[in-house]
This record gives sequence, structure tokens and C-alpha cells, in this order.
Amino acid sequence: MAIARHFDYDAVGYNADAVTGAASIRTLLRERLARVKLLLDLFVLDKQPKFLGEPVSPPESVKGE
Repeated sequence: MAIARHFDYDAVGYNADAVTGAASIRTLLRERLARVKLLLDLFVLDKQPKFLGEPVSPPESVKGE
């Protein structure tokens, strides 16, 4: 969602259920590091997206919902 907001995209996100037990510590650490990487990619490294093909527009029925 942060990337979508940064590039002014209209996006929808869904929250996942919380992870419990020992996996929760690993998940929490992974998410914290991912946020740091997000900030570095957007504001320090100015990393650009990679596309594997030509851009594809969503169908008209999806736009503007």
C-alpha cells in the first residue's frame, strides 16, 4: 500500500490474520526489515520497477470502482 500511495495509485489491500507462536517473531522481523527496504528503495536508491512485458490496463469494469 505504501508503494501504491507513493506513486498515487488507487489500490486496495487486505489484512491477513495474525501469526502466532514461534513463527510470529520471524514474521515480525521480516516485516520490519521489509519496511526499511521499502524506504530505501523509494527514497534513497530510487529503485524503478521491473516489468516482464508490456504494461496491461485493467478492464473498464474494474477501473473507478
